[in-house]
Amino acid sequence: IESLISNGVNIINFSAGWATYNTYDERSRWVDHIAYNHDVHFVKSAGNEGGTGVTSPGMAYNIITVGNTNMTSPYAINNSSSYNNGGANISSNLTFKPDISAPGTYNSSGRSGTSYAAPLVTGTIALMCEYQPALKTKQHIVKAILAASASKDSRYTTGYSTFKEYGAGLLDAHAAIWVIYKGNYSSTTGSL
Repeated sequence: IESLISNGVNIINFSAGWATYNTYDERSRWVDHIAYNHDVHFVKSAGNEGGTGVTSPGMAYNIITVGNTNMTSPYAINNSSSYNNGGANISSNLTFKPDISAPGTYNSSGRSGTSYAAPLVTGTIALMCEYQPALKTKQHIVKAILAASASKDSRYTTGYSTFKEYGAGLLDAHAAIWVIYKGNYSSTTGSL
């Protein structure tokens, strides 16, 4: 990762993980540091452990953790797609993960998993940054655009039992680019 950064890469897809579930650990802290201090978009597959939890460093705050759905409508969440089944917990430094879901089941090969879904999100971020180069150093804005433009239906609302499995919804690359094209986002600075 450090070699990629030193060579100017600013979008990294990480489809691996450690069997430390739903934990904000030293790897998560390191990835948060990398993403925040080196202006890197970091996309992480959630893991294929289902309700066991998100693999490390997927609980990092400054990265985008991706779950996987089936390839066809209605894009049901894949049973193996990892999610933080404990939900958000401030005292444990936990947030809902995954952040977003994307198709990750390929019937022609018989393979599936979040490692197939994460590159779709990574590619979408690359398109967003190509269309609007200023987004290369605006990880929080890119994450917000992806979440806001994700396809939503009743499965993605907080009252539905699978909300925590999908994250903000299903990736919609076209909608994300449309948000940028229309200028329907802003960046502000200040303090809370």
